Amino acid sequence: MSLTIINGIITDFPDGFSKNHLIVIRLLDENGRMYITEIVDIVGITKPQMTATADKLIKMGLVTRENDNYDRRKIFLSLTPEGAQWVAKVNQNIDIIVDELLSDFTEKEIGELVLGLKAFNKISTICISRYNEKLKK
Repeated sequence: MSLTIINGIITDFPDGFSKNHLIVIRLLDENGRMYITEIVDIVGITKPQMTATADKLIKMGLVTRENDNYDRRKIFLSLTPEGAQWVAKVNQNIDIIVDELLSDFTEKEIGELVLGLKAFNKISTICISRYNEKLKK
């Protein structure tokens, strides 16, 4: 099911555009310029996988790479204007898919779903905070 949704979201993208590409461009859209190491930590992929992902996104013209002025070993990624357009298309596709998925739900069921998602979000936030605190120790 999840793969079906992802394939629906990236249906208009060129061949070879993957789930990781989707995650990276959405992260950059939400957070702006990010270090590659930050993205690796969030997405949970290896640095070599991230390098390959970044290289492909750069080749596609969706992302730019920039060295940190203070530490040349650190590399930032950010969306290009074309990348921002692709994210807008992704978000539009997500809206269409969510609308289709929820079309058979009653208003009450949608309300219950919203409450459940809010609770899940709260639990996730707490878990992430605890995990980050453990990493600092």
